[in-house]
This record gives sequence, structure tokens and C-alpha cells, in this order.
Amino acid sequence: DGSALPVFPFPETAVRALGHAMRYSEWRTRPQGIVPEISGVDFDGARAIVRHFLARQSDGGWLDAKHAEQLMRCAGIAVVPAVAAAGLEAVLAAGERVGYPLVLKTAAPGVVHKTDVGGVRIGIPDAKELEQAYREITVAVGDTHMIVQAMAAPGVELVAGLVRDHLFGPVLMTGSGGVLTDLLADRRWRGLPLTDLDAGEMVRSLRCAPLLAGYRGAAPADESAVLDVLHRIAWLAESVAEIAELDINPLIAAPTGAFAVDVKLHLTPATAEPDWYSRHLR
Repeated sequence: DGSALPVFPFPETAVRALGHAMRYSEWRTRPQGIVPEISGVDFDGARAIVRHFLARQSDGGWLDAKHAEQLMRCAGIAVVPAVAAAGLEAVLAAGERVGYPLVLKTAAPGVVHKTDVGGVRIGIPDAKELEQAYREITVAVGDTHMIVQAMAAPGVELVAGLVRDHLFGPVLMTGSGGVLTDLLADRRWRGLPLTDLDAGEMVRSLRCAPLLAGYRGAAPADESAVLDVLHRIAWLAESVAEIAELDINPLIAAPTGAFAVDVKLHLTPATAEPDWYSRHLR
């Protein structure tokens, strides 16, 4: 009938292609699930943060830690309290406000992976240790701008975020977090709209999923809180088209909830979005 036939040089590649086709077929026929209603969000507040930022930087850029935290709170995502400070006196004053024990992190511009440059100290018990940590980080990084943050609740470190692809639109991601993000490459991706089934599959298919369920006597994490964060990130992706990239790492999954510790957020002027419901590539 004139149709083209696929030809593969080896049987292994043919079987692999058949496997992809079967998984795609199963995805097409499975129940889609529902997109949950998101409550406790501040659309106007989120829009105001983006509008003021792009008024100052029309080409876009990375939000500072303070405004990134504010945008997370507009989406109803819990963030571990933090205070920006520059200089030793300001850092010590921030330590008194936050309370001990605490975490000290560099806020030097351009530093993406803080631990790689010696820019993080955790579990600081008092002002004397805070001063020592400040001096060590200043020497290591060469910058006096810091973030003083409360200690997060113990839990499993995850990563969650999104990237806006020119073809697929917003694509959400979650996976193993902290220093394991790049080491294990344990990540799952989904496009919008994000249904309850999508979010559940993302989390439960991770290699680190047994840790969330409570491993070797550990208390299980609040999975529903983790799923809620993913849906709130999806809400941000739909409501704030200027978000080009969002990275929450780590997102602590604790028995008492899910808490964002470090947030990186890149804004750009909004562009036309592709059809999220498309079932074929353009």
C-alpha cells in the first residue's frame, strides 16, 4: 500500500523500538486521572513579583533568594525560613532572629552548587561557630553575601522543579535530591496538565521511593505533601508563563510535610505555549 517499513540493522534495536511503542500505547490507553483543584494560592501576589522583576530586568534573569521564597509562598509551598545577610554583623544578627541550630550558605552571585565550592555549613549551634563558619565560607567563595536559614526537619532529600521546553511546554521533574541529584540521575519527568495519576507515578517510580515509605524502621514521609508540592509547581507553570526554570533542591520529605530548602528560579518574558494535550510531535 506504499507505507514505509522500519528497517533496523540489529534485532536489539528493533526490540527496543517495539518496547517504546508498547509503552506509548499503554500510556495512550490508561486512565488520565484528574487535575486537582489547588487552594491557598495567591495569583495576584505571584504576578506582582514577576512584573516588578521584569520591570527591572526586561530580558529576565535569576530571582534572588528572598523573592524566590516569596513566589513559593504565593504557590502555597512551605519554605524553610531564611534571612539574607551581608557581612559578619548582619550574619550574627540574622542568627539571633532565625535561632540555633542553623545553616549558613553563600549567596554569592553565579554560584549554582554551593556545596561544591565549600559554601554550606549545617548544624551551627551558636554564635561562635556561626562566626567561624562565616569566615570559612568567605575565604572559600570570596564573597560576604550569605543566607542564614533554620534547620529543616529530618527527612528524605528530593528535588522538584520544572523547565519550559520550546516544543513540549512546561515539563515537571522530581527525583532524588541533595548531592545525589546528579550522582544517581534518579529523575522522572511529566508534561502538563499534571493529573493525580501522573504525580503519583512520578514519585512512586523513583529508585528512592522505598525511603519515602519508611526504610528500616524510619518514619514514613508525608507522600501526600510531596504530591501537593508537585501540583503546586504545575499551578505555577500554568499561572506564571515567565518561569523558564525552577529548581527546588533539596525538597525535604518529612513525616510532618514537605519543605523547600533551596530554590532557584529563572524568569524570562513569556512566549507562546504549545498545545499541552497534543498527541503528536510537530
